[in-house]
Amino acid sequence: MSLRESIRSGRAQYVTLWLLAGVSFVLAATNTAVFGLEQSTLLLFTSVFAAVTAEYTDSRNCPSRESSS
Repeated sequence: MSLRESIRSGRAQYVTLWLLAGVSFVLAATNTAVFGLEQSTLLLFTSVFAAVTAEYTDSRNCPSRESSS
């Protein structure tokens, strides 16, 4: 699969969002402050990244959204 096909399929964005959610969760679980962000902010980022990833997956699988674009 070429880079263009990978970007068009959305696989790279999906993996990136899950990696960001995972990294922010690990940092929050170990109570590691990064760039001045505390545990509560990192947990918020974790939930946002996971929610965006779930919505991203649902929108790719929903036929009504594909026809409207």
